[in-house]
Amino acid sequence: MGKFIITCLRFLIPPTIAFFTVVILYIVQDPYMDILNHKNYSWKYSFIRIGELSTKKLLKSKVAYNSFVLGSSRSLGAHACYLESKIPKSKFFHYPEWGETIGGIHAKLALIDSLNFRIDNLVIFLDTDCAFIEDGKNRTLHPVFTGKTNLEYIKDHFFLFFSELSMDDLKILLGLTPSLAIFPNWESELETNDAKKSYCEKKKEDPLINEQEYKKRISTIDSLVQSGFFHKRPTSEVYEKGQISQEERLLLIKTKQILEKNHSNFYIIISPLYSQTKFDKVDFSIIKETFGDKVYDYSGINKYTANVYNYYADKKHFQHSVTKEIIDSIIK
Repeated sequence: MGKFIITCLRFLIPPTIAFFTVVILYIVQDPYMDILNHKNYSWKYSFIRIGELSTKKLLKSKVAYNSFVLGSSRSLGAHACYLESKIPKSKFFHYPEWGETIGGIHAKLALIDSLNFRIDNLVIFLDTDCAFIEDGKNRTLHPVFTGKTNLEYIKDHFFLFFSELSMDDLKILLGLTPSLAIFPNWESELETNDAKKSYCEKKKEDPLINEQEYKKRISTIDSLVQSGFFHKRPTSEVYEKGQISQEERLLLIKTKQILEKNHSNFYIIISPLYSQTKFDKVDFSIIKETFGDKVYDYSGINKYTANVYNYYADKKHFQHSVTKEIIDSIIK
């Protein structure tokens, strides 16, 4: 019997030690920033949703915010620090999510309201290619939205991390630098949560790229135009198909009710996408009916979408200088 127990221990001890070693390494590295307290919740690895990081940051912040920016990654050009220079007495928090939906926007706004932040000013970016999909399902899977416990949330991330373990994942566990493909390593601004600290750390203004960077950008876009990646768009207006469902219409109404409750000054911006597809007329009338004259439609063919150099090399995002120009035109 004793020999049997010893034999079992010989087989069980090594995998047990290996398992607990992996768990300890995971806790120490905390790749999803779920477990330990972090000074800043920045987008370090590409597999993390920025909406979840921003939620954690907001919940831990002691700053008395009274203004917010909501939207997808295309809202990142609306630097909170620049908006503060445009709107007196505002203290902005940038609260983005990848591929943000109207459900995500409403959920975040409801959370902000429940935390008793003032919502004096609000800037919302709506993208016609993602804001109204899946009935506006919220993509930010933080426990405050899903109803899961923190332990369930941590467990989900733990198993997700190890579900397809790669060499980069092993490097992360060992504290080594993974490949750039999954390691953007952005350092967001501590208070405003602007995506990259370098944007506004010196002055409250939108920092334009220098001449050398500008020439490099132009050269890159030119090569992508020649390769056909930046395809030609229709010369006449083409409209999106109707998208807004009854569920999404209700979310729009609930969003407006929160704004009315807080007597908010707000701006709804429909993003200028490269496709130049114009927002559906019926959908636009629904949004206009809900939010009134505070809706600014930059979809379709216009001076921003017509200029191919206004876009990044991914063809999905417009330059931050475009966002600045839009903000300057609607916020006097």
